[in-house]
Amino acid sequence: MAYASQSQAQQNLHPALRNFLLGLRYKFMPLLHYLPLILVFSFVLFAPSPRMGTDLTKMELQAMGDMNKRIIFSIAFFLAILAILHKHGAFKRFLVEQKVLVLLLAYAFLTVFWASSSSVALKRWFQFAGYVTVIWCALLPAGSPRRILKILRFLFTSAIFLSLVMSLLGKGHSIDANGAWRGLFSHKNILGQVCAITLIMWLPAFTSKNSWRLWLYALASSLITFFMLLKSNSATALVIFVLAFVGWIIFYLPFRREIKAVLLPIPAFLFLFWVTNFQVTTIEDMFFNSLHRETSFTGRTVLWEAFMETAGAHTLFGSGFNSFWISNNENAQHLIQKLGWDPGQAHNGYLDILNELGIIGGVIFGLFLLQTLIRTRRYRYIDREVGTVLFFTIFSQILYNYVETSFCRISSLGWLVVLVAAVMASSANYNHTTTRHNQS
Repeated sequence: MAYASQSQAQQNLHPALRNFLLGLRYKFMPLLHYLPLILVFSFVLFAPSPRMGTDLTKMELQAMGDMNKRIIFSIAFFLAILAILHKHGAFKRFLVEQKVLVLLLAYAFLTVFWASSSSVALKRWFQFAGYVTVIWCALLPAGSPRRILKILRFLFTSAIFLSLVMSLLGKGHSIDANGAWRGLFSHKNILGQVCAITLIMWLPAFTSKNSWRLWLYALASSLITFFMLLKSNSATALVIFVLAFVGWIIFYLPFRREIKAVLLPIPAFLFLFWVTNFQVTTIEDMFFNSLHRETSFTGRTVLWEAFMETAGAHTLFGSGFNSFWISNNENAQHLIQKLGWDPGQAHNGYLDILNELGIIGGVIFGLFLLQTLIRTRRYRYIDREVGTVLFFTIFSQILYNYVETSFCRISSLGWLVVLVAAVMASSANYNHTTTRHNQS
């Protein structure tokens, strides 16, 4: 009865007003599911670092937090929770589809109780859970994976273009003392990572059945992004992109699946050789000299050795989620005094995971990564373009975390895109995607 009266009321409206309200209901309202995701990524990409222009150390900044971020993220998390609660069965379906991720969240929460700073660990755990909620909210509408990819491409490319303009104009801290470009980011390596992720997002567009306009846009965006990658002077990001590019080419070679399965791990093995082989050889010297880097990875190997000694004190259960590199942690302060500099992280995501979550959390996280890698690989048979982006996003971050830390780092774009790939590629979500683009 109420529905009939509502329908009758709509019929009595002026046609223009009725069409406007219908468009608002069926076209604009579903887009609100993406608003929390846009808020989070926009803040992480475009908001200036609180450290820029101040004398704050990395650890002081991490312990202090960012009030603007708390406000923006709280709004995004609140909107996402409302949308999920409004969608019948959405929360239950998430628990079914993301068992390993839920287990990782649960264990990370447990570590809060023995963390060096429980308040810091708890706040960062809420952000972790909030990110997952925001991503799941964006996946509620039909056809959402394609829309999410469009949103991320636009945001990342806009950040690259803005960084280009700032660097050309020499605004603020866009160029560091050594001449490396960092654009609107606080460090050149962050710009390098953003460039590598952006290129990975655009690569599959060249082999998919897209319009010529999108193809030209992808070409222009990729050329500008690759130029910025070179200007960032981030050897890590450059090597990882090259390896991802080689893997992408292997994906599209006209070989049988079994042959591709043998060829695909080769880039990862080459990268592991680069990381682990520190003996002075002619090949190594040629490789590192070509990147203008020395074999200690800018002091990382010394850090790793000292860090392993510190991490041994809490091997099984970990020191607490995201609460080691803070100013009131005595173990971290002792490590900094021993090193003579403040790294702010272990510069190895796997070491940071083992240190903060212990062996138990490390095993859970390893299962999470393996599951995500398998799911993103399978997703290519549902949507080749989106699936390729998801797979090589995970692939690149697995490599990236050997020399930098982004895993479980709350303000890291690398961790955000890993969560996006993990949640989007969940197996049950295949049935949820009504618009399929199977181009295999």
